[in-house]
Amino acid sequence: MDHDKSIVRTFYEHFGWSRDATGVYNDVVLFEDSRRVVQWYYLQTNRRVQRYIPAKGRFFLDAGSGPIPHPEYLEQSAGYDRRVCADFSFEALKQARETLGGRGFYVQADITRLPFKDGAFDAVVAAHILYHVPAAEQASAVRELHRATARDGGCVILYTRKYPLLAKIKRLFRAERWCATIPGFYRLHNGWSRRRPAKERAGGQTATDRPPLYAHAYPYRWFEQSFPRTWRLQVRAWRVMGTAFSRRFVPDNLLGGLFVRLLYRIEDLFPRLLLRVGRYPMIVIQK
Repeated sequence: MDHDKSIVRTFYEHFGWSRDATGVYNDVVLFEDSRRVVQWYYLQTNRRVQRYIPAKGRFFLDAGSGPIPHPEYLEQSAGYDRRVCADFSFEALKQARETLGGRGFYVQADITRLPFKDGAFDAVVAAHILYHVPAAEQASAVRELHRATARDGGCVILYTRKYPLLAKIKRLFRAERWCATIPGFYRLHNGWSRRRPAKERAGGQTATDRPPLYAHAYPYRWFEQSFPRTWRLQVRAWRVMGTAFSRRFVPDNLLGGLFVRLLYRIEDLFPRLLLRVGRYPMIVIQK
């Protein structure tokens, strides 16, 4: 197995899909903000995927399924005869089976070489897996997902961006340096940070213990330039707000709740514009 793939597999087999003391997956602790104020936003953006795949069909492919860590993921395949979970982590498939049971099929597979015939699936979803594929093989993985999608079917890939515009602006203007000029700002900020539960801090308490995890993110325009124009491919904003931003800047109160609802509505109204500043793009391929 490729070295980078081995790193990803080790991360999830031995750490990512293990649960912490509260029963939450380490992957979720590290990469999501579990505060109630943000959960509505996560729920609605996860449901956004369903707009771009058929509501029902025979087979639904969950490529890189993991253990199906969020209940709303199951809504995506509610109208399908079977959900096929494909992952190269045996631990992920074992836990996915505990969730789905006889409603699913479980296949240990590499997304760059899917063991399925052409057009086998009415819907294909690949959530947060492609950027963990070695950079040189990501195009092959996208072609495999497209190949496995049936005519009149839909494929959705959830991706990430390494440097969204908001982060660039922050570095350009040295926002934290400006904040340091405000009397008492860091004393207040640090005190608030210490009061938050450990798992709400970036990386949680497990940050120093976790194994490495490979990731490579291409610019969103790479998708529009790397595949045939005959593909019905579009790139849209899926989730503008990243975890580091929400943990630091979204308060856990009514104001924070209003902010995430407004942000979600703006994402719906301006999916291409928000793509330029957002953290997570969504690649939609409809055949």
